[in-house]
Amino acid sequence: MYKNILIPVDGSKCSEQALDHGLKLAKSLSSNISLLHILEDPLTIAYSLPETVSYRPELYAELKTAALAVLEYAEKKTKAAGIECTTSLISDVNPAHAILEASEDADLIIMGTHGRKGLDRVVFGSVTEGVLRRTNTPALIIRCE
Repeated sequence: MYKNILIPVDGSKCSEQALDHGLKLAKSLSSNISLLHILEDPLTIAYSLPETVSYRPELYAELKTAALAVLEYAEKKTKAAGIECTTSLISDVNPAHAILEASEDADLIIMGTHGRKGLDRVVFGSVTEGVLRRTNTPALIIRCE
């Protein structure tokens, strides 16, 4: 039924819980997992500020190193569970868009959510909600405990 499962990972507690659920499901269905991390450049909105230009390469390199560590951890955990997986690191200012593009080959998307409400949701937004509103791929959403 679900042969290719996409699991976006960001190193958060919610992402970890989604990965754990995904591993159990993939194991029971003999599915493959695609792990995805979206690298957002926090200085995208500040490129025009001259004082940020000198910090951009260093900050981006540190973020990329951290992103690769998140993917490596998730990959090791997946392979330790005996599940085949691929990893992708995508640089995009819109994580929901990147997940939607990556999900074109997936039968299922598994994501975590903080379940923010009210002003928190308005201020922080929700990548998960952005994906759910626009995807045609079935999705399993894990609410963070």
